[in-house]
Amino acid sequence: MSQKRNDEYPVPSREFPSDNIPAVTDTCETIDKILYRINDELFIQTVDHQFERNLFCNKEGLPLAGHHPVSDRF
Repeated sequence: MSQKRNDEYPVPSREFPSDNIPAVTDTCETIDKILYRINDELFIQTVDHQFERNLFCNKEGLPLAGHHPVSDRF
């Protein structure tokens, strides 16, 4: 949320953004999230968030699972 939505929660929806998983882009809302905690002694902030479409696919370029894994860079 902090990287893509300016700390705003997404609007709840029962519809998945796309039935075509390979076509999902970094702007789509999906079920996959990265959770992290900060405290008074440690503050981290993401600088990049993306779907890892190219790292987790088979020889034909299709995803290995029903969704793309996500990554954050701090």
